[in-house]
Amino acid sequence: GPVPFTQTVGAAVPTIPGVNMTGGSLAAPSGLIHMATVPSPGEVSLPGLSGGPLGNSASSSLSDSAIIRIRSGEFVLDRAFLAVNSDGSTAQSAVIVDVQGAAIMRNASSISSETSGTERGSDIQMTAQSLQMDSAFIKSVTTNDGHGGDISIDARTISLTNGAQIVSSTDGLGAGGNVSISARDSVTISGFDATGTLTGLDPFGSGFVPSGVFTASSSSAAGGTILITRAQQSVQEPAVTVANGGWIGSITSGS
Repeated sequence: GPVPFTQTVGAAVPTIPGVNMTGGSLAAPSGLIHMATVPSPGEVSLPGLSGGPLGNSASSSLSDSAIIRIRSGEFVLDRAFLAVNSDGSTAQSAVIVDVQGAAIMRNASSISSETSGTERGSDIQMTAQSLQMDSAFIKSVTTNDGHGGDISIDARTISLTNGAQIVSSTDGLGAGGNVSISARDSVTISGFDATGTLTGLDPFGSGFVPSGVFTASSSSAAGGTILITRAQQSVQEPAVTVANGGWIGSITSGS
């Protein structure tokens, strides 16, 4: 099962088969976070102050810096949050989640990038074998002049259920980020939050948050675009299934 660890000077990071966050939060205010798991006991090189990636020699090709980088065999967020907030004039590096197996988000968990400054917010980049979102969120928000960060998802199968949402929104002068989803097999968007407890985007004002992929603008700024593609066209099942109240859409409520 998951092995918890705390920030202790000189403490070793435990070797675990995946990253599992339950009921917590991970944030990087004016700093960097790198997290990785390894398949067997051994040493993992730590990044220096230059912001290089965490990992062994196999990860040395990942030379770009990231404000949050997670590399794992499996990744689970359960009532937990990854958040990057920028209120300055310096563009932020990306949030990168690279999972060899399943990425699972549930119970109102979220990965978010928000900018209230004048520069671009952090992009969110996720790669996984499968992405399963159940009542969970991936979102990019700008509330000022800065361009919202883009969201890109690449997985074999992608599933959004019970009010799960991927959202890029702007209510400032900065344009909203774009949403790009690439699935090698299928994308399924289905259902809504039947409990009425989620605080996601509710395009109908019904009090029930639908599963969906959205871009939204409540200001004069342009909302982002949505691009959903499937690389493997030989699969016979539908590339994108939207059912039971699921949504894909762009919403504009500004001038």
